[in-house]
Amino acid sequence: MSNQELSIKNIEDNMYFFNKGKHYHAYRFLGAHKMASSPQDGYRFTTWAPQAKSVAIEGDFNQWQPQALERVGETGAWTTVIKEAAEWDLYKFVIEGRDGLVKEKQDPFAFASEVPPKTASVIQDPTNYSWNDEKWLQTRRQKNLYQSPINIYEVHQSSWQRHADGRAYSFDDLRKELIPYVKEMGYTHIEFMPLTEHPLEASWGYQVSGYYSIAGRYGHDFDPLKRFVDAAHQAGIGVIMDWVPGHFVINDDAMANFDGGPTFEYSDP
Repeated sequence: MSNQELSIKNIEDNMYFFNKGKHYHAYRFLGAHKMASSPQDGYRFTTWAPQAKSVAIEGDFNQWQPQALERVGETGAWTTVIKEAAEWDLYKFVIEGRDGLVKEKQDPFAFASEVPPKTASVIQDPTNYSWNDEKWLQTRRQKNLYQSPINIYEVHQSSWQRHADGRAYSFDDLRKELIPYVKEMGYTHIEFMPLTEHPLEASWGYQVSGYYSIAGRYGHDFDPLKRFVDAAHQAGIGVIMDWVPGHFVINDDAMANFDGGPTFEYSDP
């Protein structure tokens, strides 16, 4: 699905499978997506808020003055196109919930986020990356994983090592130092504690506020992480990333009670 196809009809078709629990690539149409290669065409913003009374969007592109989204039939989705929006603009949804309360919410499908304690979502266009790990993938396909030894080295990205001035290592720093260390020590895999957006550093990433966004404190660009995974594979090291779907942070600006009631969470606490 190209971004040019993100029409109302296309969103209705995607939401049909989403609401049946059979859509496996919801990030491709929910969230912020460039409409075409021309910057003048702007971005389409779409969110799922089935219980909301109204949904608007505010951001750098409209001086943080809320603009209404259109309800997409009975699908539970809301959408609009903003031609003034540009990559790296900050934004939030403004949702009047079924409880009558109006709250500013992060985009659950954003690809980037502000560095906490700031909480806005960030428009980011995914980039194409040229992978060089075909040998690793071929070996993995041929290997019997259930009869092969596994030795996993678990890592918290921002505390494994730090620079002399206290700065945490970037993914490029880790690529140069962590991968050779793990290789030398005889590990077969590196397992990262959650890298997705989370407001509280002390949670080690286990209180997520955005499942499709690298934590802002780790950078806004996916390419350094891709370079790390690529280099690890070329060194014969697998990469595992912790994913925490069972719970998420309950902050007012995040996913909890997204549209005034349980939406992303189960209704029975």
